Amino acid sequence: MSKKIAKILKTAKGVKLVDVKAHEENSPLTNRRDRPFRLCFKYKLENDYRFDNFQLIDIKKFQAFLDKIALMVFREVDTLFLRHTDKNDEYHGQQVIHYEVAEKFRIHGIIENGEFVVIRLDPNHRYHE
Repeated sequence: MSKKIAKILKTAKGVKLVDVKAHEENSPLTNRRDRPFRLCFKYKLENDYRFDNFQLIDIKKFQAFLDKIALMVFREVDTLFLRHTDKNDEYHGQQVIHYEVAEKFRIHGIIENGEFVVIRLDPNHRYHE
């Protein structure tokens, strides 16, 4: 150990440098669920689960969902809209999760880098009938 590091440690001995607990409780990065909910489109949407299959009512339902989740964190969105997962449904080696947009409307995706990446738009809940 260098003399400089030894001196810093000796000086800091018995001194609380950082209140880790307070920092963790106030940190938005402490837990994925406390981070702002972000929805994005990174990959090509799967066939039969794309915007080109939407009707006008589907667009309105999706917009209403986006309006509801604006400014929410993952915990809130999960509590209100998260549906049961199919353990056999994976995409790029990750578990696919589903959110309820409306009564029969689901969006399917994965979590990457703290964002919900949409892979399927399912306005009629056909994928897991």
